[in-house]
Amino acid sequence: MKSLRCTLTVLLLLAGISNAHSLDVTLGVSSWYVWWSSSLEDKFRGEDNQITATVPNAGEAYNDSYESDAHLMVGPVVSIKFSETWSLGIVLLISQQYDIRSSYDVNVPGPDTQRTMIDARFRRYDGDLTFNYRIGSGFGLFAGIKFLRWEGDISQDITSASNTYTAHVESSLTGMAAGPAVGFSCTRMLSDTLFFTVSISGVVMMSDFEQENVISDTLSPARKEIQKDDETYYACNSIAGIGWYIESLKSTLIIGGRFQYLDNVNDPRDLFYGITATALYHF
Repeated sequence: MKSLRCTLTVLLLLAGISNAHSLDVTLGVSSWYVWWSSSLEDKFRGEDNQITATVPNAGEAYNDSYESDAHLMVGPVVSIKFSETWSLGIVLLISQQYDIRSSYDVNVPGPDTQRTMIDARFRRYDGDLTFNYRIGSGFGLFAGIKFLRWEGDISQDITSASNTYTAHVESSLTGMAAGPAVGFSCTRMLSDTLFFTVSISGVVMMSDFEQENVISDTLSPARKEIQKDDETYYACNSIAGIGWYIESLKSTLIIGGRFQYLDNVNDPRDLFYGITATALYHF
């Protein structure tokens, strides 16, 4: 709620600056309905799991399942046009909580079978600050800063079929990545009020990650582990859409799609893709 009040205050100040200094200011709201092809999927399906790694003669994971919900991201859009060629853009999207559920089985000596069930809850933040340069004829270049943040909780339960062993792991995690971005944009008019727009950018980000695990099982006292990591991420982001300028309302509506690729050298890639909708008001 505090961040929302701050955002509204900034938007109102920008509107006032626009009126006082004749800057072209555009304010709006953008949304992204996202599907996530996660780098966590193989791990959540039991690949390189701790049971197989630590229990002698244990088998590989099997009978695995994985479900991931799509989620909605929404946030403010600000554009300040300084001249016919230069402008500043700011976008911040905040996701609703979204869930991942998975399970898998591992055969262990006994014989016995241990079943692992995972329930994860995440929230994600996606921000961009860009300086845009209009080349002409609808083409443009931009450069700026990309910001990502993610936080979540993971509950993991392990139960043996014979009921001789149980374990519970409760994890909380936070991560942040930021770095420079450069890109190219193009806008082509389809009619007096309709237009097509597309942009693509590349990003290099340094990250900071921390995960705390609280582990309890039937064989040992409860214990805590803390994992920290920092990786260099490489990302590609592309957005395309059809826009409609409504002159009587001084507004623009844009419907389209967005694709985001995120990777580092040590983990599988993440893909985010989905439908976008943006409403803008021009002061």
